[in-house]
Amino acid sequence: MIHTILLLFLLSPVFSRVVYVYNWSEYIPREVIEEFEKESGIKVKLSTYDSNEILYTKLKILNSGGYDLVFPSTYFVEKMISQNMLHPLEKEKLPNISHLDSRLLGKPYDKENRFSLPYLWGNSAILYNRGSVSSEVSSFKDLWKPEFKKSVLMLDDMREAFAVSLKSLGYSANSTEPKQIQEAYQHLKALMPNIRIFNSESPRQIFLTKEVVLGLTYNGDAYKASLVDPSLVYVYPTEGATLWVDSVVIPRRAKNKLEAHEFLNFLMRPEVSKIISDSVGYASPNRSAQMLQDDSIRLNTSIYPPDSIMQNMEILSDIGQAVFLYERYWEELKVQ
Repeated sequence: MIHTILLLFLLSPVFSRVVYVYNWSEYIPREVIEEFEKESGIKVKLSTYDSNEILYTKLKILNSGGYDLVFPSTYFVEKMISQNMLHPLEKEKLPNISHLDSRLLGKPYDKENRFSLPYLWGNSAILYNRGSVSSEVSSFKDLWKPEFKKSVLMLDDMREAFAVSLKSLGYSANSTEPKQIQEAYQHLKALMPNIRIFNSESPRQIFLTKEVVLGLTYNGDAYKASLVDPSLVYVYPTEGATLWVDSVVIPRRAKNKLEAHEFLNFLMRPEVSKIISDSVGYASPNRSAQMLQDDSIRLNTSIYPPDSIMQNMEILSDIGQAVFLYERYWEELKVQ
């Protein structure tokens, strides 16, 4: 036994460098990490989270340190930039930027992409079971129908949930008007009898076990669920879905910035970005990677919506001090 342990130790790779990565759960295939470690000699120490709030709070506690690469969503990138939490990217070390889709660059949350680059992108819209619904679903308003009592899944995400309510009322998902936010809260209260569960970690499993018949979910989860059960249909509501981009950023006090740049450049290789996108089920921001993907993925409108649909989408942005009003209403909603 001792000899076996000693042999395994001697055969284990020895890493002289390390990069600390904090990413969403199930958001990077193990094979990608292993290939990078083998090629670079850099050990990847991976930790995971399941919400932007957890990521943000952890970085605050660590004073913008502790990790070398993290993956916040759109409005949290904006928030972190405004609070001087991020290190500017050294783009001369990132030649694979040339592969990125220009449509996903220069967004309002980081107009010059000085601090962030897209990792994966997608949207949040409606998934429903065609065999369990008597009529076509086409609007966020359908979630409020009495026939769906205790049959709706809502993402356990404050901004996404309020976006559904605000947009169904004809308002912006980024509203900072107290009256509109209060109206959206009351509207969500009226939806509570229909909501069976709040879940953002594994919504597709809840659809596959038929605990719910429709609800708000991420397009990647919807795509994977539909592969198992073709009766599950993903639709873009008439009010417009929310478009999100999960970006890669380097915290301001990261200790291994060189290694962070090496790993980021590796992630932007077309063949690597393809593996990530295929595995996770979300769209690649890498034009060259998209060309490598099978038509069943590249031409799937739930993964890559056409421009006509994208034009009707809204990116969630930082809402400043209004977030405290959202949080208060969110807490009141969840205790009901």
